[in-house]
Amino acid sequence: MIFHIEEIDRIREVEEQTAKQNNVQVFDISNWNSGEEYKNYLYQYLELPSINYYFDYIYSYEIDEKIHSQIRKKLNFNLSSNISVLLPSSTLSIVNIANFLQKQKLKKCVFYNRHIFL
Repeated sequence: MIFHIEEIDRIREVEEQTAKQNNVQVFDISNWNSGEEYKNYLYQYLELPSINYYFDYIYSYEIDEKIHSQIRKKLNFNLSSNISVLLPSSTLSIVNIANFLQKQKLKKCVFYNRHIFL
């Protein structure tokens, strides 16, 4: 068995024990989108404007090309000769971009406004 799977099973056991011992509901938030049950629970305590699904994760490949074009225009890029990729701020994203640029034989790169989410 993959060790990662064993760890997930152990986490599930601890969740069940915690729920029983403390008579509380334990939510599964292991997915990017936390699920309707957890979102509805949060809505009970949050005072937010009336917009649906605050907590849904948006994948970068789901972002409309129009938004990419607007970003390239705002950054003063030549719209016909540039590639834009919108990624979450993570080490993996930076590594993927670096690998892509290396394969494109790019020798010099400038990063605008890099943020790291901690």
